[in-house]
Amino acid sequence: MKDGEEVTEPRKDSGADAELGFDLPKVEKGGISTRVVAVLALIVAIIAAAFVIGYLPRRAAQLAATTQAQGDESDREVLRVEAQKPTESASDRAVALPGSTAALEETLIYPRTSGYVRRWLVDIGDKVKEGDLLAEIDTPELDREIEAARAELLQANALLVQAKANQKLAHVTDERTKRLAPAGLATQQESDEKAAAAQVADANVGVAEATATARQAALSQLLATKGFARVTAPFAGTITARTVERGSLVTGGNSTSLFRLVATDTMRIYVQVPQDLAVEVRPGLVAKVTLREFPGRTFEGKVAHTQSALNAQSRTMTVEVRVPNADGSLLSGMYANVSFALHGVHRVFVLPSSAVIADAKGVHVAVVDASSRITFVPVVVEHDDGQVVWLATGLTGQELVVKTPGALIAEGRSVTVVTPAPPSASSASGASSAH
Repeated sequence: MKDGEEVTEPRKDSGADAELGFDLPKVEKGGISTRVVAVLALIVAIIAAAFVIGYLPRRAAQLAATTQAQGDESDREVLRVEAQKPTESASDRAVALPGSTAALEETLIYPRTSGYVRRWLVDIGDKVKEGDLLAEIDTPELDREIEAARAELLQANALLVQAKANQKLAHVTDERTKRLAPAGLATQQESDEKAAAAQVADANVGVAEATATARQAALSQLLATKGFARVTAPFAGTITARTVERGSLVTGGNSTSLFRLVATDTMRIYVQVPQDLAVEVRPGLVAKVTLREFPGRTFEGKVAHTQSALNAQSRTMTVEVRVPNADGSLLSGMYANVSFALHGVHRVFVLPSSAVIADAKGVHVAVVDASSRITFVPVVVEHDDGQVVWLATGLTGQELVVKTPGALIAEGRSVTVVTPAPPSASSASGASSAH
């Protein structure tokens, strides 16, 4: 053994170690990895048990407390609102609609005969009565035609006289021949010829009479046309246009008018009534008409006719109102304001316009129920003038309706109904002094 070397005593082994001639490593019971897994599993189980036993009950209690606190806070912060009961009213109401005036009668007067204007007797703005002479027309060509027609009528009448004379002679000859034939003084052939001649004479008389009648009709037509050379007023009214001068050539027909005549003693006013009012506007309904040209003056009229149908595009009905206009104040084509007092057949409830809510859910109002909570009630608006609304359906009249529902109003929200305090005397006196 060398110096510095450690002396190791040989291990005494037994059994297999001695037989193998070397040492085997010792096997430890329950290895390290198994112990680690067991420890970790135990730790996890402890943590889970602690979570179940301790945290979850506390969390549930905390949530309950939070919910209760929020409810208490909500109950403490009750919204204050102004509310009122709707006012019951009949559906009677006055409505004003724009209208346009028109003459009761209006026509263009055309010449019925051709010729030259000899003279005209009325001008724009002149009042005329039915049958008054407006103008005269010279008709030289027509006069010649009338002369020729008269001559033809004379000729036809002369031919008629001649035909009747021939008819009389033919019948006399026929009768004479019929008496002579049995005595042998005339042959049967002669008798037949005289009978045929009498029939021809009868036919000639018929032709002559028809010709004379035709000539008379032609002459009458020409004379009637000649009568239109005097242009007269078809009804009483005012001349609003004249388009002729002396010597002007005019042609019978409707190519060029001579005058325009309108009757303005009674005026028509046409009004377009919207659908929601159409069923209440009927003939005989009184209408009051005002115009800005006559401040302080009201013209009273009545509904004369209704269209009894709605226009498919505008959903309005045309109504005609007739207004007396003896003094001629109203002119055709004026803009007018027409007011009707409509008498409805059902009750309505009146509320401020601010009480109505219109959103994606429809039109409704906020009602405070018996438990002082908000309930939204659907309603149908019949009329809205900007300040108040008339509700046709949805309310009974006993509800408390929020006058001005704001963004905080929600279904089921607790509220307190308050009444606005009247202005104090000091504030009123201050306001008076400020003025």
